[in-house]
Amino acid sequence: GEADYIVVAAPASASNVGLVDGRVLEAVKPGAYLVNVARGQVVDYAALLEALRSGRLAGAGLDVFWQEPFDPEDPLFDHNVIATPHVGGVTEESLHGIGAAVACNIRRLMRGELPLNCVNPEIWDRVKARL
Repeated sequence: GEADYIVVAAPASASNVGLVDGRVLEAVKPGAYLVNVARGQVVDYAALLEALRSGRLAGAGLDVFWQEPFDPEDPLFDHNVIATPHVGGVTEESLHGIGAAVACNIRRLMRGELPLNCVNPEIWDRVKARL
């Protein structure tokens, strides 16, 4: 209830769908801003639109959406909303880091090692057998 800005960066998971809902947005400080860099579904669309319409939120920054491409005529854009097409965090440094991480994982694969941050390690034995 005291924050001027709320940044949503929760991972995408079934348990996080609608994590930021009407109950959460009612508890924010009036005039706060919401920034979503997580996934669109983490913020309840209807609750966000209502919070903007009512003035509870002064605005929102969205780098992710509920569906893509997002309709430029959507009612969210009748309010103080800044949107980027999932590139808000793209910088020279972030691209360098992504390239380094990919190269690291290629080297790990060449050594027969599990890639870092693998989202489905349970299939590693099957993949490894094909290397």
